[in-house]
Amino acid sequence: MPSDFYKLTGVDVVQNSYNLPIRRFEFAERGNYIAPQAGQSIVLWYIPTFTRLSGDSDSFDFLNGYEEYVIVDAAIKMLGKEESDVQAMMIRKQALLDRINAMSDNRDANEPYRITDIDNYNYSQRYILNPTNLRYRLRSSNLVLMEWAAWP
Repeated sequence: MPSDFYKLTGVDVVQNSYNLPIRRFEFAERGNYIAPQAGQSIVLWYIPTFTRLSGDSDSFDFLNGYEEYVIVDAAIKMLGKEESDVQAMMIRKQALLDRINAMSDNRDANEPYRITDIDNYNYSQRYILNPTNLRYRLRSSNLVLMEWAAWP
């Protein structure tokens, strides 16, 4: 994965100069897939991490309301210096941190999870309808590609 990787938004396989989107495979369907041929070109679409600020004049346009966490943290430090009660701000900071952590659990923002396909019918039709015949799965810092196994 790229060093600035935050969330996955999509994966394409390049075939005949076309970018064809591929879907995520469900872990429960892993027996229906085989490792694809080597040497395939893919395009990884992702949301990058933020650029760390280093100078006093640096600025950043926060997304998703995350700037409130920084503001609340600064308020706690200021209240602490004047020896005021910080309890209300600590509760607010924890709520913001819980929200940020909940959002970071889903690093694959491409498509919703779906019902696992466990019925064997019409596999040959699926093979014909999906020209890429590939699926992907994000595992930690690795992108795993799998190819739909043709049934005899």
